[in-house]
Amino acid sequence: MNKKSTLRVLAATTLLLVAGMCPSIGFAQTNYELFIAGTQITSENVENLTGEWLKSGEVSFDNTTNTLTLKDAVIEAKEDDNGIKSGMKNLTIRLEGNNSIKSVHGIGIYNDANGNMTITGDSLKVETEQQSAMFTGYDSKLTITNCRIGAKGLWGITGVTGMKNEQLIIKNAAVNAYGKYLTIGELANVELDNSLLIAPKNAKWNSEYHSFCIQNEPIGKRTIVIKPDIDNGIAQLNTPEQTTTKEIYDLSGRKIKKLKRGINIVRSSNGKTNKTILR
Repeated sequence: MNKKSTLRVLAATTLLLVAGMCPSIGFAQTNYELFIAGTQITSENVENLTGEWLKSGEVSFDNTTNTLTLKDAVIEAKEDDNGIKSGMKNLTIRLEGNNSIKSVHGIGIYNDANGNMTITGDSLKVETEQQSAMFTGYDSKLTITNCRIGAKGLWGITGVTGMKNEQLIIKNAAVNAYGKYLTIGELANVELDNSLLIAPKNAKWNSEYHSFCIQNEPIGKRTIVIKPDIDNGIAQLNTPEQTTTKEIYDLSGRKIKKLKRGINIVRSSNGKTNKTILR
């Protein structure tokens, strides 16, 4: 073989080697720090999030906005798997319809250290047999806003110790939490924004115990009920006109004939005045 032929063979061999390497370079898998019932979300499965853990409904993830959407989803995690575990810096869980998460030895919803997780939308029921229904880690923030949440486990909604900057914000949301040992606690701070603690009666946040307490006793084996502060005119309620309605005004004080979209001031025949929001 002459010199030119040898060079041609070497060039062709090099091209084949490069071509063989290209697919592995161009299609490298991306792993997201987000797990559902032990299954990690990746660029390979993100378009079809399903498995034995998804009993019904739909689950999808938008990596451009870091939004995990549950649409009438029923998720059941086995053994030590957490229902949803996020190690992402920012994650929004959007609820569409009625959703549920069940786990055994794993946590229902796990917001890991340094995570900023927001849950919003319609409704979600979280139950675990042997763990916290909802947990937020070191230097983290868990925000529950404009939705309905049920959380039940040996612990309800908790942090690490209450001394690790674990933040819980409940904003214009309805929360029913129950924990056999502790219902809502081991948190550095809890902020109720346009939300009210309804039950148990006389329950208060105690910064010394880092928990909701009654007479300095952390609450366990009881349900804590938090509801939107309707009197503050923030809760989004679809309230129709009723026969007891006497007069209706807009926010400027102008009398109107019927409820309009937005905030209305309603004076009833019993003399009471309330703010009502109509979608």
